[in-house]
Amino acid sequence: MLRDTGIGLAFGVGAAILLTKASCAIDHSSGDGGVPCEIGYVVAGVPLGILGAVIGAHIAKNHKTEQWDRVFERASEMSLLVGPAPHRGFAVGLSIPFGDGASQR
Repeated sequence: MLRDTGIGLAFGVGAAILLTKASCAIDHSSGDGGVPCEIGYVVAGVPLGILGAVIGAHIAKNHKTEQWDRVFERASEMSLLVGPAPHRGFAVGLSIPFGDGASQR
């Protein structure tokens, strides 16, 4: 949950930085001065950072995880199967072990 909250916070602060940069570029080109850019980073960064953290925490709370367990041991050798297939004539199957099954000899 902390990881997803941190990711949301980083996205919120990143969005605030981009928005402030864009608004500062517009303000300086118009020449009216406006709010100093340093204050704009804080004014936009805090609420957007909090919003991003809340969204990240919400996603983490609702994220479902799965656990996979091996229910049978795989064969440690390669096998080739050839046989009839319905409506197609014949079928060829090849079984090649990967991972732990390949190293068990």
